[in-house]
Amino acid sequence: MSELKVCRVCELMDDDAALKQVEFCESCDAWMCSGCKQNIYKRGMAMIKERELKEQRLGYIALIVVSALSLFILSH
Repeated sequence: MSELKVCRVCELMDDDAALKQVEFCESCDAWMCSGCKQNIYKRGMAMIKERELKEQRLGYIALIVVSALSLFILSH
């Protein structure tokens, strides 16, 4: 079933956040337009970029936690 949403692949690879007719891909866990659904290369590159962004966010969270713990330890 098609819905009007942002294609996650277009958003990651082309910085295109326009609303499009998209379908949900369960194996990719993402909303995709028909053009991206047919482009295996672009989908793969988007998956790699998505993973890098998630790792980056986790890295930032870990840095904040370590910094907070360090400040707590130094203040006591």
